[in-house]
Amino acid sequence: MSQMTWTTAQQAAIDARGQNLLLSAAAGSGKTAVLTERIKKLITDMDDPADITELLVLTFTRASAGEMKTRISSGIAKALSEAEQEQNTPLARHLSRQLALMSSAQISTLDSFFQTLIRRYFYLIDLDPNTKMLTDSNEIYALEQDVLSEVLETYYERGEPAFLDCADLLSGGFEDSGFKDTILSLYHFSCSMPFPGDWLGSLSRPYGENGAAALSDLPWTKDILEDFRRRAQSWADSYRQIFTFLENEPALAPYAETLSDEFDAFTILSKAETWDEWYQDAPNISFAKLKAVKKSSSEDPIRFEEIKNNVQAIRNSVKKEVSEKLIPFFAIPEEQWLHDVIRMYPIVRALSDVTIAFSRAYADRKKQEGLMEFTDMEHYVLDILVDKTAEGFTPDRAGEFPSSAARELQKKYKEIMIDEYQDTNDVQELIATLLSNGRNRFMVGDVKQSIYRFRQADPTIFQKKYRSFSSDENAEDRRIDLNRNFRSDAAILASINYIFRQLMSEKLLELDYGDREALYPGRHEDSRPAAYAGGAVEVEFIDKVTDENTVPMDESVNDITSITFEGRLIAKKIRALMEEKRQVMNKDGTFRSIDYSDIVILLRSIDKKAPALLKVLNEEHIPATADKDDDFIRSMEVQILWSLLKILDNPRQDLPLLAVLRSFLAGLDEEDFARLRLALAPEEDSLWDILPWARGIISEEKALRLSRFLSLYETWRKEARKDGVAPLLRRIIEDTDYLSWVAGLPNGTAGKSHVLSFYELAKTRDSATVNGLFSFLEYLRRAQKDFKTISTSAKGNAVQIMSIHKSKGLEFPVVFLADAAKSFNVKDLDRTVIFHREMGLGIHYFDKEHMAHWPSLYWMAIRTAAGREAQAEEARLLYVAMTRARDLLCITAFRKNFIPYISSCLTPLSSLTEAESCLPAHITAGGKSYLSWILPAAARHRSAACLWDMTGKIPSYLAPDINDSPSAFHFTITPWQELLTVEELRTEEMNGEMNFEEWEEKKKQKEAKDIDNIKAFLTAPASDVPDWMEKQLRWQYSFNGAVQTPAKLTATAAVALKEQQESGAEGIEPFSSETLAPAMESIPSGEESSLLPGYEDPPAFLAETPAFTGTSYGTLMHKAMELIDLTRPYDGIPDLRKEVERIYENKGFTEEEKNALLQDSKYRAPLRDIRRFTESALGRSMKKAAVIRKEMPFSLLLPAKRFYPGCEEGEKVFMQGIMDCLIERDGHIVIIDYKTDRTDSVEELQSHYRTQLLVYKDAAQQLLGKPVIGAYLWSFHLGQMIAIK
Repeated sequence: MSQMTWTTAQQAAIDARGQNLLLSAAAGSGKTAVLTERIKKLITDMDDPADITELLVLTFTRASAGEMKTRISSGIAKALSEAEQEQNTPLARHLSRQLALMSSAQISTLDSFFQTLIRRYFYLIDLDPNTKMLTDSNEIYALEQDVLSEVLETYYERGEPAFLDCADLLSGGFEDSGFKDTILSLYHFSCSMPFPGDWLGSLSRPYGENGAAALSDLPWTKDILEDFRRRAQSWADSYRQIFTFLENEPALAPYAETLSDEFDAFTILSKAETWDEWYQDAPNISFAKLKAVKKSSSEDPIRFEEIKNNVQAIRNSVKKEVSEKLIPFFAIPEEQWLHDVIRMYPIVRALSDVTIAFSRAYADRKKQEGLMEFTDMEHYVLDILVDKTAEGFTPDRAGEFPSSAARELQKKYKEIMIDEYQDTNDVQELIATLLSNGRNRFMVGDVKQSIYRFRQADPTIFQKKYRSFSSDENAEDRRIDLNRNFRSDAAILASINYIFRQLMSEKLLELDYGDREALYPGRHEDSRPAAYAGGAVEVEFIDKVTDENTVPMDESVNDITSITFEGRLIAKKIRALMEEKRQVMNKDGTFRSIDYSDIVILLRSIDKKAPALLKVLNEEHIPATADKDDDFIRSMEVQILWSLLKILDNPRQDLPLLAVLRSFLAGLDEEDFARLRLALAPEEDSLWDILPWARGIISEEKALRLSRFLSLYETWRKEARKDGVAPLLRRIIEDTDYLSWVAGLPNGTAGKSHVLSFYELAKTRDSATVNGLFSFLEYLRRAQKDFKTISTSAKGNAVQIMSIHKSKGLEFPVVFLADAAKSFNVKDLDRTVIFHREMGLGIHYFDKEHMAHWPSLYWMAIRTAAGREAQAEEARLLYVAMTRARDLLCITAFRKNFIPYISSCLTPLSSLTEAESCLPAHITAGGKSYLSWILPAAARHRSAACLWDMTGKIPSYLAPDINDSPSAFHFTITPWQELLTVEELRTEEMNGEMNFEEWEEKKKQKEAKDIDNIKAFLTAPASDVPDWMEKQLRWQYSFNGAVQTPAKLTATAAVALKEQQESGAEGIEPFSSETLAPAMESIPSGEESSLLPGYEDPPAFLAETPAFTGTSYGTLMHKAMELIDLTRPYDGIPDLRKEVERIYENKGFTEEEKNALLQDSKYRAPLRDIRRFTESALGRSMKKAAVIRKEMPFSLLLPAKRFYPGCEEGEKVFMQGIMDCLIERDGHIVIIDYKTDRTDSVEELQSHYRTQLLVYKDAAQQLLGKPVIGAYLWSFHLGQMIAIK
């Protein structure tokens, strides 16, 4: 391996010592490599050697911590090998010690480190060492609600007027859930402050008497005034666009005088800089009636009408905004605005007090119950590290008062390193300050990638240091910029720079984007092939032209969403990339053909958009997966299980009972329910009462099926009384082969994940203090938060769809940034109460007499500040999205009437000169979507000449910075009709042949005919039903057996059916009594470990569980056995570790999978398990095999009657499955099936899987035409092979 070559800035970051260092590392600049190399240098520097335990390395995710630990271990091992070769004994001895200390090195996440500190110093804060971590969001919510209800009850009893006014303002109607939500939101927001109580107590201060006689006396009103100025500039720009229209139509000249007067008024406003000027000029804004114009005086009446409509539409839009935003504000005198703020003081004080009371009561309750949350952990650590009793202590100077514990830790750590520093909050920053000796902090991050403000991360912490730290190499507080990007194509980097140089400024988006912030190409690459996929940044617009006279689309076409159109365009481009065998660059600079897994589609939010994109890509036969955190509780397959649990608790609940009976578990339908309901005796009030007597009421076949279900029901109910909910669910899933049924449904893989997630939830709840079926059902009933599905599937060679947030830290050769026209979500900014870290709390003014409320002046000030921060966050998200691309970046957007929209974006640019390198402030501040920023910025590039041509405007270009010369954009506008299917296009063409009047008339005729048909049907006597209708309604299919037989059968379901036949069962559906479905194999039936509570033991909340458990661990082991070359000899665990690392480097394993396989703990030791296999007889046979087939799928077309006796002759069933491993030697075959079940009995495994292996044996012999001489299970848990005969 060649020696790493570091840039000057990287080398400086590695070598700097004895100073606080801020490493501003841009996207793709190799910051992780620099961080790990610095650690390695600190350890190997024999002039001042550091132990690995003297370094504190903190990051935000376990994956990052694991990767860093692995890299450091590899680096030390390599240095040790070199030292031994050079016979440098002191260094070799020192490095050997460091490798031995790696397990106790503090390279971890923040929460893991905080747990360590609490475990060590819990006695300083009077904390029970058995305190448990509370991580279940629904459990937290329920506890919060209980405590808050108690606190509010006390306040309601007191009946203080200010509190009651606060409750009236924030409650909705006759319940106070809105009031509760506000208190909880305020509490959660305050928890990111070092001293939440002090911050909450200060909230009413801005509302107190401040002596202000005018708005100009208050500094926080400047932002409101600036916002009005930008609006006025925007209105003036809109009128400039109107004047452009008038130049093209002389017949509209009479409009000019009135419009010019209005334009002049906006121009004057945009230059007014004081409140006095605005109060003087704003009331003068008026909109006079436009003079009459004649169509007949125009040379082109059609153009005349079009331009006239455009002019009036733009003017009406401005008029509406002025009448809603400007006039109402300045109609209220300054004195009234100030008075209204002061009058809200008692209400703000009451809200602050009740939140503080809740905070204290909630903290007391958690201490009583031995619980804590992550935010508690942060504040406990702060309590350990800060000395609040010291003389002169104030919250603002807390960092100057370290406790004795903090001073002890300052001596221990030679250096404190924080990765992703831009995502820290004030509490974490203060903790880091208290741990530091003042000159040993190494902070790594990129403020342009700070995108977690919604989690209370505070990018201003990084920004303040970014501005104040010096680039002088001898400075005590030093900043080093890593801005050379080793990831992306130079054209992508230059284009990103071109856009963000115009967009980002400190005043508007919190950061100036200049030469220091720009990205510079640094990747090495071979000569580019002709088929290289990269080049200019592609901007794809989908245009849907409409106007008020357009014939509306047919419903089937109108229902197509904008994301579906974008999906079809993206699919078209992906197909072209694949068919043309376009090439992308490897990390070593070589090139290869593109794979589907090289492509990602990024969305701002994927909740509703990802399923639509998946559907489109599947229709186009493009493999795709989506990282969607769906709520598994809402899925149909889990709802059935939930309903079943409800009736196991109480069967006399008709709604859940009907849900279960209608499912495949019993197979009844609406007609059966009607018959059963009619058969109920008068004294019976539940459907449950009649079910045992269903024979004779419903068909014999369904009665038999229902009887089977009721028999299982009784078994399950007995099970429910004995153990927890998880064993009960396990039994239900086994008895019904539920996972196989779910897998056969559309999107079955996701369905299986939902069921397994529900099972894991039940396991978690079984370990709670209060458990059992009723407790579990009550927990689900009270749950308010979403339950996120546990993902168990690998990505494979598929296009990935993910949110921009999820993509951070990743990179892809090809990136599609979709849905760029989606408006930013600003709902949180329009709430009655909004919060701000520095300004505090903004609240609406409340008119008690009329029970009405409206924005107060301070609310408007905070909304303006919070809105600016939200926009800065969106700009950083856009930066993150664009910097994920290595070779090709494509941005897509859909909107109606794109040409006029482009024209409106270009109008404000026309008057700009090349000296004006930034976009006008009102464009940046008024951005409502990524498109509204990208389009005007990119339009100033000379490659955007087509946009200026199509709108007929004189171009106004901005030459790129000399370093951004490779920048380029390629714009394409696709009419929406080109993305319709053939059928949709035919429908739309038929619709489009009519003019608007014809369409209106046809619509009225259809509506009238529908009404007549309904009336005729409703008034017709029952006896008048025509024979043809009677036949259609009563028609039944002749081949009922075939209807009840599935077209496809999994191997697991086939096993279940075969077992039924062998045991003489006569059930209709395949209910397996013993065999587990493959995805359930690895679910352990009990807890893997437990820590005895005790003073001398670690607190219970410190117990760690492996990342891969249950099904996911089984999947991982199968994947490992597939990818690891088992024909090679391995000299112990170290060789296997190298093999895993090799596969990881080749993208075979993910980071999480690699770390899970390399772990060696009392919970899991995967490589030890694999080594046992390689040393077994089966492992030795594999080394001698002529052919090895791993994960071999099979498909067989078999007579359906073999599995479904009720099916007609001649029907076939398609059986599928996957065999783990087939060894072929001397013309014979041996089958191996891997199992991770945790069982102590060989007989139990043989009993479970005998039939399954026999099915595999039949399939292998049919497909390969060779005899199978052995079928074996390999149990990783038992470490032995088990013959199946």
